[in-house]
Amino acid sequence: MPRTCRDTFLRLSEYLDGNLSARVCNEFQQHMAICPECRIITNTLRKTIELCRRLPQYPIPPEVSRRLRALVRSRLAQDRAGASLCRGG
Repeated sequence: MPRTCRDTFLRLSEYLDGNLSARVCNEFQQHMAICPECRIITNTLRKTIELCRRLPQYPIPPEVSRRLRALVRSRLAQDRAGASLCRGG
């Protein structure tokens, strides 16, 4: 993937959320004007977000919520431990 495509992909969520500066947003749009692959990816993600927002929302059962939070906490702790090992090495 060319650098501009990679940059576009890395900032895609920010673009769709409207969180890019005017300059970066303009660069993003200029790239998409000439890159059909990035246009397809952007439009596909935009449509996916729209469809997901239309789905009914159901409450998460308390036990599932508790287990999910515990898993996230555990993974974050592992990531932090791994990052501290890398800094020391």
